[in-house]
Amino acid sequence: MAGVQRWQELCSGLNRVALDSNALVYYLNGIEPYAPLVRHLLQRLTTGDLIAVVSSLVMVELLTKPLHQGDQNAVRAVEALMEETPGILVYPVDNTIARSAAAIRARSRLALADAVIAATAIEHRCDAIVSNDSRMVQEIREIPCLRLDDYTRR
Repeated sequence: MAGVQRWQELCSGLNRVALDSNALVYYLNGIEPYAPLVRHLLQRLTTGDLIAVVSSLVMVELLTKPLHQGDQNAVRAVEALMEETPGILVYPVDNTIARSAAAIRARSRLALADAVIAATAIEHRCDAIVSNDSRMVQEIREIPCLRLDDYTRR
């Protein structure tokens, strides 16, 4: 419980966060012990205490498996989360973000999607990126990356 309390205290000081695909996958699929941490953030969105920035590339990642499997319920769940949740802002990959992501990839070992997510967070002035990607935590220096594993007891 100490990790969850630390997470809640940390999140209370955040106004704008970027969400990595893995955090949203955990939430959408109810994957423990991460889903409650992400749920806490999403609850803060509905009260207007927090804004969540999401790259349109995250939607690609979230929709690929359900579309491949023909799982229309999962497709609708992703679309509803992205389109109907107050406080989630989905941003396209424009030229500024593409240039920033290229610079991140040029100096790091991040995959394209992770570099785009990080660039989106930086360009849209997020306080932090919520992820569970150790490589992102190690490689991104411009903005704090909050690794979900650091706030769970395993």
